[in-house]
Amino acid sequence: MAYAAGVDVGSTQTKAVILDEARRLVSRVLIDTGANVTLAAEQAFRQALAQAGLGEEEVEYVVGTGYGRYQRGVRGLRR
Repeated sequence: MAYAAGVDVGSTQTKAVILDEARRLVSRVLIDTGANVTLAAEQAFRQALAQAGLGEEEVEYVVGTGYGRYQRGVRGLRR
């Protein structure tokens, strides 16, 4: 099965979701952003993976929005 993820880094909250190929929500995470937007994106994505019971290699596509959309080389968000 194919999965896609989205990570939205806002000024106060960071959200991550994972969808399956039928566009069903598999997991969702909401955490405080804090001072490090890159770390917040990584943590939210990792937590979403854990919640879904998935490995990074199972996610074929990742989209970043918000403050985090300009970050390059975020571990776990390389696609």
